[in-house]
Amino acid sequence: MATLQISPVAYQPHFVIVHPDKLGQCIILRIPEFIKSADGLLQGHPANIVWEQGESKSQLQYHWGETDAVKQQWGLDLSGQVTAGEDELTFEVTMHNLSDMPNNSGANLFCMQAGGHLDFQDYDGHRTFVRMPDRWVSVNEMQNGKFEDHRMCGYQQKRDGIAHSLIAKVSTGGDWVLGIALNQEGGVSCNHQPWPSCIHANPVWATLAPGESETARGKVYFFRGESGNQSGGLEELYHRYHKDF
Repeated sequence: MATLQISPVAYQPHFVIVHPDKLGQCIILRIPEFIKSADGLLQGHPANIVWEQGESKSQLQYHWGETDAVKQQWGLDLSGQVTAGEDELTFEVTMHNLSDMPNNSGANLFCMQAGGHLDFQDYDGHRTFVRMPDRWVSVNEMQNGKFEDHRMCGYQQKRDGIAHSLIAKVSTGGDWVLGIALNQEGGVSCNHQPWPSCIHANPVWATLAPGESETARGKVYFFRGESGNQSGGLEELYHRYHKDF
């Protein structure tokens, strides 16, 4: 096992993840990809994010550096932190409702872009998996082999019967596994275009009253499976997920 390397993207709620055994290739995690105002009139990508190094190179923290006026316009504030570990990392995102109305959708899509790794690109969804109660199921099977031109797909626990907010990719050789999970019930989604080749864990926030905050906690897994094959790597991921959540 090796400790993942992380570095922030200036002004963005994104950071780069590199596995020391796969140098020259990277993953980008966006926490979050979108924000939306409580009244639903504003939606966009947050900018002016201020990153700070934690106590070690394996820790990062951020807060939203916009003015109070901008935060009031959007009705929310954001902060987060990341800690890298051996073949995995943990992250937290806190949303604070600054509006004068209830809000349950201020930060959306925790997006992990894997297109920088050719062996994680998966145009037809044969190597991207969601977990049903009794087994892993490929996105290709979930879609019956049929995709819209944009090649984006999404699944909800209540609507589609997936068991967890957990989604994974397996490399072309079947030995490497990449996964993202959240501590909340909800859903996952994915984009199968070569870029961004992303997988998403989608937070489902409680309805926050004015002044309330909530923290979503998640985990990224990025490892070479001990068994060296696709099914064994996915089962190892599921074991790690159960241990953590």
